[in-house]
Amino acid sequence: MTGLGLFGTVLVTLSGKRRKASAVVLMLLVVGLLTFVVGCGGPRYNGTPRGPYTVTVTGTSGNVTQSTTFSLTVH
Repeated sequence: MTGLGLFGTVLVTLSGKRRKASAVVLMLLVVGLLTFVVGCGGPRYNGTPRGPYTVTVTGTSGNVTQSTTFSLTVH
């Protein structure tokens, strides 16, 4: 990807049909490289595993603290 900057600089110095052809080649190269970059996402994350969870919520104001728990089931 870093070499594309140099290729773009050469593209600016060209004229006429060669410039248009080089622009098309550059565009196709960038699109092709971006396709490979998108494919490098790594393993898929499917979210929180199924099952029951206990959630504790705590609120504090000054020197007063309140807590409560509840059960959350992920399907």
